[in-house]
Amino acid sequence: MVRKLPYFSIAASGWLIAILLGTLTPVQNLPDVSFDVNDKLVHLVLFLLFSVLLTVAIKKEGFLKVSSGQVFVIVFIIASIVAIATELLQYFIPGRQTDIYDLIANETGVIVGLLINRLVYK
Repeated sequence: MVRKLPYFSIAASGWLIAILLGTLTPVQNLPDVSFDVNDKLVHLVLFLLFSVLLTVAIKKEGFLKVSSGQVFVIVFIIASIVAIATELLQYFIPGRQTDIYDLIANETGVIVGLLINRLVYK
C-alpha cells in the first residue's frame, strides 16, 4: 500500500523553519528588499499561514496525536510559543530588537488563521 505524503505537515515544518530563519537572522545578513514592506503585515501573514498549515496538518494528517476538540488550543499554544520566543530571541541578535507591536501582529496572525480554519472546519 502506498502511503500518502504528509504535505501539510511538511509545509508547516518548512514554514516554521522559514519563520525562524527570517526572524532570527541578523539584519545585515538579510537580502535588501527594494520595495516598501509593512513589517507588521509581514508578521501577521507569517503567523496566519503557520497557524493554518499547522491546524490542517494536525486535523487532516495527524501530525500530533490530539483529540479534535483540542486542535485549536494546541495550535494556539504552539504558534504563540514560537511568536513569543522569536521576539524575545531577537534581543540577542545584532541589528534586531524585541518589539511588542511585532508580537501583537504575530498573535493577531495566529488568531486570524485559527478563525479562518474554524470557519472552514465548521
